[in-house]
Amino acid sequence: MKKNKRKISLFRKILRCLLVLLLLLFCTLHMSISFCVTDANNEYDTVLNTNIKSTSNPLIKDIAVLGAHDAFTCDLKQTNEADKNDSMYGVFNNAFVKTLGGGLITRLSRAQAHSVKELLYAGVRYLDVRVSLVDGKYYTTHGLLAGNLEDYVKDVVDFLENHPGEYIIFDIQHFDAEEHGVQYRDTNGNSHNKDLFDDLFTFLSNIKNSSNKSIFDYIPYTNSTAINELTYNDVTSNRASSGVVMMAKCCHNDKVYFRDGDAGDDQTSFNSVRSLWHNKNDDDLMIQLIDQEMNFVKDNHLQDSYLIINQAQETGFITNLSIVNSLNRWSLLNMANTYNAKLVKDKTKFMSWLEYMPIFMVDYATSNYGNFNKLANTYIAEYNSLL
Repeated sequence: MKKNKRKISLFRKILRCLLVLLLLLFCTLHMSISFCVTDANNEYDTVLNTNIKSTSNPLIKDIAVLGAHDAFTCDLKQTNEADKNDSMYGVFNNAFVKTLGGGLITRLSRAQAHSVKELLYAGVRYLDVRVSLVDGKYYTTHGLLAGNLEDYVKDVVDFLENHPGEYIIFDIQHFDAEEHGVQYRDTNGNSHNKDLFDDLFTFLSNIKNSSNKSIFDYIPYTNSTAINELTYNDVTSNRASSGVVMMAKCCHNDKVYFRDGDAGDDQTSFNSVRSLWHNKNDDDLMIQLIDQEMNFVKDNHLQDSYLIINQAQETGFITNLSIVNSLNRWSLLNMANTYNAKLVKDKTKFMSWLEYMPIFMVDYATSNYGNFNKLANTYIAEYNSLL
């Protein structure tokens, strides 16, 4: 009798433990909150004009800037719809997956913690832009639809209105339209779906600030000037205005530089921009790969011809075994919060990265952990002051 009671008691303990573990697993998959978000710095709104000498007119390709990966994702929430144009739509829109794992999907999709205005005031000058056309409306996206594109672009043109001598690199890395897929060039270098791009550019040109200017009004030159010959004064009208460098996967608009996809394993898939995605989430390995990319750029003198983007952000994995590390580190924001601090720990290394890969792009670009945002802006300012 006593043995039976002991067995029943042990069974109940095991059952309780299993229930607790299942509850913890459910919470881990279902919760969307990140625990690391703090206020953003707001003291770097003149980071270029203040630190580029008045007697200097450096090439845009040589100027160091802080970049925001998936810049328009601060409003991404668990309740947002999955992007119909995303290759993972079938998974993200599955009712069971949304119920059980919606929090995890959100945590590994939201790459920035603050609005575009806050990013710009925190020194960010390169914006990685992802656009999706769904049911006739333009959204920002990263797996899930983050928000209306218009709201984010309005922040950009509002900033441009009052910041002469500053410029923003507006890089439309991805533009997806329902039933049309990703907009890449064809084998002859011509863009697919020209009309879709024209409609997008018309949409952008209708978003105005209080001076009745759109983002295109801040592009005072044409792409007949090669991107490796474009200067700071070209873009900012000799500091009289703020400016924009716009890039997209299209070839027909003279205000827009053609950019190809990320540099591939063959090391040749790039145009105007060199941007190698490392696709890892191990801190030490990422730093090794960044060094490796720097040496490749250096040895092949690529910085002479292209804008070089240091894709320093890590990847959050959902569909392979690397998900274990992603779960352990909780979210892209939490992952970047600690990892970014390591990127600025060694000033000598950081400055060498800027020399060959001046566009320094990260998730959670406004993170204050380890003084990341302050140190990154300080190093970038020092680098630009020597140009």
